[in-house]
Amino acid sequence: MKMKFILLSLVAGTLASPVLAQDEMTFQANWLIQGENAYMVAGKEKGFFDDEGIDLTIQRGFGSGDTIKKVVTGTATVGTADSGTVMVAIEREGLPLKCIASEYTSSPQGIWVLKSSGITSLGDLEGKTFGLTAGNSMQVYFPVMAEAVGLDPDSVRFVNMEASALLPTLLAGQIDAMTGFATVIDLRNEEAQAQGEELQGMTMAENGLRIYGECQFTRTDVIEQTPDLLERYLRAMRRSLEWSRDNPEETARIISAQYPELGYERVLKNHLAYLDFVFNDLSEDIGVSHIDRNMLQQTFDIVANSQGLDTEVDVEKFYDDSMVPE
Repeated sequence: MKMKFILLSLVAGTLASPVLAQDEMTFQANWLIQGENAYMVAGKEKGFFDDEGIDLTIQRGFGSGDTIKKVVTGTATVGTADSGTVMVAIEREGLPLKCIASEYTSSPQGIWVLKSSGITSLGDLEGKTFGLTAGNSMQVYFPVMAEAVGLDPDSVRFVNMEASALLPTLLAGQIDAMTGFATVIDLRNEEAQAQGEELQGMTMAENGLRIYGECQFTRTDVIEQTPDLLERYLRAMRRSLEWSRDNPEETARIISAQYPELGYERVLKNHLAYLDFVFNDLSEDIGVSHIDRNMLQQTFDIVANSQGLDTEVDVEKFYDDSMVPE
């Protein structure tokens, strides 16, 4: 009878033991949740963030500026935004932010044209019309690429428009070129081919400008006060990246089940294209998600020159990738 009482007490004590609460984190993307974010959606589904004691919320963004605001105000813990935009926000506005991991080893941003246009190089854009979204970083980087090939940047006319209008306007012949990411050109090309056209892309890296695109960033007080949380988050992120690399089809099935509007085949293409900018020669050299100081310096120098900022700034102030797993 005494033994039965002890066993019942142990069971009751076990049931009454509090469940350890998970740390809540919110990740805000730069734009819509799509193939670039598939690894994170899959990682959450597979329980990789739970294993690190993190209850992760993934939400879409509305551009780098909006994501920066959400992180600064604490609405999001970590966000993804253009590295140049983050550095300008730190230097010009004094915002307490730092990049903590690279999203791509180099920017996938580039220029899209129609093959039927006869435009095959940057030099062919002289006198042409270029469509892009307001505040797009291509306006910062284009002059550097243009001058490298002897093209007068002022000979190209830039027209601002909504992102959704870019490709239809290009297909209608109302602009000659548009900005776009290499990670999604195959998907958008399906739309062009449906109208008897075909897209051709020219990335910045292919034109001699290898700079950083998006980074994951957070507030400096989050780094100072909860480094363990960020270390756990980045471990789960690495695990998610590697798992999604090894299981791309299942990754695409997971995200397309949660976001059916993406479509399995399309999101798989997007995800595979994204992985090429994560796992490559540079990431083998410096480590996945780590930040190369020299490339970040080059990125900042270009941005600083275009924005009238001090180019003597030490870029160490803009990032801390010490919490990224080796």
